[in-house]
Amino acid sequence: MGRQGCLFPHLAGRGKGARLVWAYGGTGAAFVLWHLSTLLMGGQYPGRHWYVSVFVMVVGCVLVLPVFTWLRLRSGPVVSAIVGHTSTQHLEQQADRPDEGRQPAAAG
Repeated sequence: MGRQGCLFPHLAGRGKGARLVWAYGGTGAAFVLWHLSTLLMGGQYPGRHWYVSVFVMVVGCVLVLPVFTWLRLRSGPVVSAIVGHTSTQHLEQQADRPDEGRQPAAAG
């Protein structure tokens, strides 16, 4: 909540162009730093090397942050960013471990 609810609007202000790029970069860096300990311990992407985990997290933040920020700024409350974050985590877990928790269909 702090990154989307407080940090981005503070960094962006009423700016445009370069100021928004700075705000996206600063917010994305804070997001990666927040998750860094679990990335390095393998909690976010089990079985992957730490450098792969950090790279995937940085790329993911760059791709999804504009969407979350747009939702946050257009909707007002932080709830939309929280729902987006939770949905992203769920989809990421399903993509990383698609067969976990599923039972094969029983024949006949």
